[in-house]
Amino acid sequence: MSGIQETRCTVLTGVVWRGARRFQVNPNFMFTRNYVMTVLGYLFVLILAKGALEVPKHNSESVYSPDKRFQLRVSATSEQYIRNLAVTDQGREIARYKFEGDLVNAYWSPSASYVAINNHFGYRGWYVWIISLRDGAVIRSTTATKSAQYDRYLDDKYEPNVPELAKSRLKELYPKFRDDSSREHYISLAWGWKNRNQLRMFHVLGFDNLYEKENAEVWIETVFNISENGISVGDISARKVVGKGWKEYPGEVRKTLEKKPTTSE
Repeated sequence: MSGIQETRCTVLTGVVWRGARRFQVNPNFMFTRNYVMTVLGYLFVLILAKGALEVPKHNSESVYSPDKRFQLRVSATSEQYIRNLAVTDQGREIARYKFEGDLVNAYWSPSASYVAINNHFGYRGWYVWIISLRDGAVIRSTTATKSAQYDRYLDDKYEPNVPELAKSRLKELYPKFRDDSSREHYISLAWGWKNRNQLRMFHVLGFDNLYEKENAEVWIETVFNISENGISVGDISARKVVGKGWKEYPGEVRKTLEKKPTTSE
């Protein structure tokens, strides 16, 4: 135990001890009450100390392509909450990135050229990664990167601006969408490949007033055209869903939201 933790335990013990003495109501019960409170105090301190010493850690996770040639391996680092995502080709590492949260599932393209990852990171939500299996580069909206310093969680321009691309349809569904603030950053999920290089995506947009007045949200379905040079958007469709929309999520989307990490598709 470090000096800081020892000091913390000493201070906590003193606080509990002084609290126990204040509970003295009848002198005849002083010993028993102090004794019980002191024991409880020490147990409380030990629990706190144990929690201070333990750092939450994830076990290593691995996902393989259907032919077992490619592997995604997520492993712990010395930093709390920070993990590594390694991409390997026949056991040879071709790329490595900073990774946080869980690798929920991965969808391998029929052409064996790309893999799409759904990454969930606690309250920060969902992140989609699209990785080239040619060299391990991360495919972004306008370019690709293989930098070891790349931070997916700070990349707010990772994918095309779907709400902007769908604005004409959004205006039909909800004319006031421009004036309504978003309840949360919209959710994007990958949910399978349409063909060799077209990725099916599902997006959920929540707006404050729309939710409060109509108990509704907007769903957008898109097809991302993936190439080594970036992402473009093909088909776009949108609809407004009222009530408990999660019950109507497409099967694969709902399955993703309910899944435990880690799976491969």
